[in-house]
Amino acid sequence: MVDAVVSNTIDVKVVWVRVPPPAPLYPKFIRLSSMSIALFVLSLVAQTNPRQVDHSRFGAYFMNFSTVWQGVYGGSAPKDIIVMRNSVQWDKLRSQIGLTDDENKKMYELHGSLGAMDWTTEQLVFLRSGTERTGGYSAKAQKVLYFRTTQSWKVTLLVTPPPKDALTTDALTNPFVVIRTRRTQSDPTVEIVRAKPK
Repeated sequence: MVDAVVSNTIDVKVVWVRVPPPAPLYPKFIRLSSMSIALFVLSLVAQTNPRQVDHSRFGAYFMNFSTVWQGVYGGSAPKDIIVMRNSVQWDKLRSQIGLTDDENKKMYELHGSLGAMDWTTEQLVFLRSGTERTGGYSAKAQKVLYFRTTQSWKVTLLVTPPPKDALTTDALTNPFVVIRTRRTQSDPTVEIVRAKPK
């Protein structure tokens, strides 16, 4: 008599389960906030020197410039905007404004050194902000924006009034500034921004 041997086999299936990585220690909104803060800081850094920022994707960019002369008695100049492209025009403007006033003389001595002026690639621009009823006002070029598509350019002129408690002269003044820029083919337009008195 032969014994029958029965062998039971068990099929084993191995199932691989993908375990997700552990969640970050900080929420998602904090990560987004960190990125927003970083972008904000970068934008502030770019704005610290706006004349160096390239805005070519908007068809415009900021032009480099330097202040040559500031004063408050620019009323004798024939126009509010004068572009000087040679030394003869520059000497003529200086004689028209004059250096007899102490204020003009002081500001010219502070800013008036042109150094090596190359009139073939550079120019000077006289900008007058208008007539004020008292002294204490000042004009300062804030930025120069050049529009590539139209080849035009605009100067933003900041006019600062005297402090509220300041003693000012009771005389008409004409704040002005002369800036040095690269040579252009056209004259600029001027946007006047008035600061609030402190």
